[in-house]
Amino acid sequence: MKEVDDQSKGRKLLSAVERIVDDNDSIIAKVERFRRKARADHPEANDEMIRALVSGRIIKAYSNASAISGGATALPALLPGAGSIVALVGGALVDVALILKFETEMALALCWNYGLDIREERHRNTALLMASVNTHDYQTGGDFWEDVIKAEGEALWNNSPRELPKLIVQVMARLAVGQVSKGVAKVLPFVGIAVGAGLNKTLTDAVGQRCVG
Repeated sequence: MKEVDDQSKGRKLLSAVERIVDDNDSIIAKVERFRRKARADHPEANDEMIRALVSGRIIKAYSNASAISGGATALPALLPGAGSIVALVGGALVDVALILKFETEMALALCWNYGLDIREERHRNTALLMASVNTHDYQTGGDFWEDVIKAEGEALWNNSPRELPKLIVQVMARLAVGQVSKGVAKVLPFVGIAVGAGLNKTLTDAVGQRCVG
């Protein structure tokens, strides 16, 4: 029964994140602006160097946005529909939904930068999985994949792209359950008080570096 309840929480968190993540065109446009700027600033750079420069700018942009979200006073400006998110996932998980918004957008931007077409559902799901798994691991100090392998063994490797959403719900459930929420509250205490910006930035930066690596 508890597992079913956790899965429900995971689906709610996933739904909330999907509602507030920027659309593909906006993310692509941002990456292309970074790319044009990088080429203008470094005309001698080859494609690999440009990708590295753009990745750095992507990570910086989204870690800064994550830092801004560290204050509850910034919520209305960042998310006009924030009230509906609170209603959907509950106030305790707004911080998780916000951090996942920025980190999912960052992962999508990095995927586009390295040649993946994020307009394809499988690549978008991959980016969401990357963001959620890396966020889970940094917030809990655990290893999502190691835990899943222990629980499911070889069955993990039989997952097809169509089954990616199942894995996403699994990690979202882990992020939504009580002990993880308490851990997040300690690491990201930005619900109701204007603190935690530096920690948010550090976490998002670390997730970005791991996505690139």
